[in-house]
Parts: sequence; structure tokens; C-alpha cells
Amino acid sequence: MRNQRVRTGKPTGNRRLRATQSHAATPGEGARIGSGMLRHERDQLTSPPELEVVIDKDRAFFRARPWRTARMRPTERPEMDALARAGGALDPLMPGHLWITVVRQMVPGYRHRVFCQLPVGRDLDPSDAVCLDLHRYLTGQPDTVIGRIEAERRGRVH
Repeated sequence: MRNQRVRTGKPTGNRRLRATQSHAATPGEGARIGSGMLRHERDQLTSPPELEVVIDKDRAFFRARPWRTARMRPTERPEMDALARAGGALDPLMPGHLWITVVRQMVPGYRHRVFCQLPVGRDLDPSDAVCLDLHRYLTGQPDTVIGRIEAERRGRVH
């Protein structure tokens, strides 16, 4: 990455642009959000405690592995329940498959989840690159390895 000049009110010289990590307030810190609620009060309204347990597991996974940007794991019941409450639904489960959740950490503290079916017996702990490529494929991003393999497979089948 080449250096880019960053303009602020003061001369800064050449600095690399980099993402900053926002500080998530804990309940005792009293960080207020726009509605006047404490951040943890708002989070409790939007996420049931069972789902918070799942979210905490993902948070702990990425905290313990700061080099990872994506992971794959079996989908847990609270995620399915939350999806149903939000008006979404998962397709019927195909025989010999299980639901998995592909979690991508966009920046520390912000994660995106997508669901898909995986044949039983497949590796549930693939590399970061495989998880990231699967997330990109499932969210419709172009030029993924999985997308090229699927296109080639479909070309041979038809």
C-alpha cells in the first residue's frame, strides 16, 4: 500500500490511512447513545439473552484470534429463533446437511452473519481464507473461488 497524504488542520506528513477501532462501552461506563439510552440498555432490547450467548461466543473467538476475519460454525437455535422473529425463514434442511453460520468480522466489534447448509461430515474449522471466500460468495460478491468452482461445475452438468 502506498503512503497517502492525510489532510487535517495541522501538517501531518505522510501517514498510512488505517481503520480505527471504536471503543464499545461496558455497562458501568455510562456511554449514552442517540436516544438517551445507555448502550447496554439498547442492546438488551434488541437481542434476547440466548442470542447474546451466541454473540459472546463469536466475540470471544475473534478476540482470541485477532488474525482471523471469518469463521464457520454450526447454527445455534437462538439465531434461528431471532431470524423467525424478524420475519425471515430458512429453507427446509436437505437430507444429510446441517445449518452453518458463516461469521465475518468486518472490523473489531462489528460482525456479519450468513447462513447456509453444509453436508454433514465436512470440516467445520476451515482456514480464514475459505471462510472469507464462502461469506463473500453467500453475500453475492463477485469473483470468489467458490463462485468460479460452482460455475464450472454447472457448466459440466448442463
